[in-house]
Amino acid sequence: MTTLVLNEAELFVELDRLIRAALLTRRKLLACSLRGSTQAIGFIARSSASALAVAAHELADLVRRLGGRPSVEPARQDALEPLSPASGQEQDLLQACELAIAEVACEYRDALEWNLPESAQEVLMRQFSVLIANFEHVKALRMRLQQAGPDATDTRHPTPARPGA
Repeated sequence: MTTLVLNEAELFVELDRLIRAALLTRRKLLACSLRGSTQAIGFIARSSASALAVAAHELADLVRRLGGRPSVEPARQDALEPLSPASGQEQDLLQACELAIAEVACEYRDALEWNLPESAQEVLMRQFSVLIANFEHVKALRMRLQQAGPDATDTRHPTPARPGA
């Protein structure tokens, strides 16, 4: 693993990029939750979106603790409308959720290669594990629905991970 050494300004830019990625993914997941016809999809997408909102707020707080000022305030972004997913089919929605979480997880994976203060590394590691757990929950639900076929009506759902859990 290669460690990237960032100066303070680069660190703040990269943390801002993570905040933006988390907020954008949150909007994508909320859109999926609105379009899903089962309780399980709505629940898992909303829970994952909520975890990303918490992550964005934590990242903004981290930037402030390190002496910076986030260019994006997560509280202002919370009111933005969800993005529209391309399709309302359950498999397509779950695939969109899975892809959105995977994209932001890749951003976190890359960020973990930075030379960060230990407290910042801990925050990113914890948030990364939450993202991976939520990705696994979405993937498991998609696989379960795929195996059950198009007439699946099971609305039971696993509980996605939340930051700090």
